Amino acid sequence: MLAFLDALSSGPLLLDGAMGTELLARGFPFSVCYEELNLSRPEVIAEIHAAHVRAGAEVVETNTFGASRLDRGVREVCEAAVALARGTGAYVAGSIGPCGRADEGRYRAVAEALSSADLLIVETMRNPAELLTAVRAAKRTGLPVVALASFTDENVMADGTTPESIAERLIDAGADVIGANCSEDLLDVAARMTGAPLAIVPNAGAPGAYRSPEAFAIEASRYFAIGARLVGGCCGATPAHIAALARLRR
Repeated sequence: MLAFLDALSSGPLLLDGAMGTELLARGFPFSVCYEELNLSRPEVIAEIHAAHVRAGAEVVETNTFGASRLDRGVREVCEAAVALARGTGAYVAGSIGPCGRADEGRYRAVAEALSSADLLIVETMRNPAELLTAVRAAKRTGLPVVALASFTDENVMADGTTPESIAERLIDAGADVIGANCSEDLLDVAARMTGAPLAIVPNAGAPGAYRSPEAFAIEASRYFAIGARLVGGCCGATPAHIAALARLRR
């Protein structure tokens, strides 16, 4: 298997869908610590990864989105998460989600615990300082880093930072791939984030109003059409959504 960045330069890759959406559908409410399921219900996590790979995903994210908010057990949870994702044969992306502040120590601990992955994805952060702190911590591992900013409906980050500005700052911080996630329509944002390979991971819609797999795929395929190298699904995106996108990409 090619190294992740070499594969990305050879052609666009398909990322998986939403872990939280799948766990909720399987009867695990949001009150459950999803990251702890890597230890207590590994078969559930492994099957979700496998379902996405069967659907066509070439990169799968670890079940560690909330690991930066854990007060203990970070290494055990993260190492188990990487092992579960590794079993699919796909590229393993260590997921680093927000903890709510620019806490370098927390992000460094998670990044180091995920260092046996193929790459790290820093995602769903609307605060530029927090995003940049997490990216710098992730870069210390030596792994490729994908940095995904999240934007308001006005296509700015929480403090008003524009896509152009955060793209430049992310590249300066060492991000290998830049982009955005966790919004429905990211086409304008995608067109404005330049200077590095692009990753776009849109939602499938709003809770209670998720789009069909076919409708999602039509929308998401636009990002491949404008040159994005990594595209997948965020909130509401199931293996069926990824399968529909895989069919359109062909």
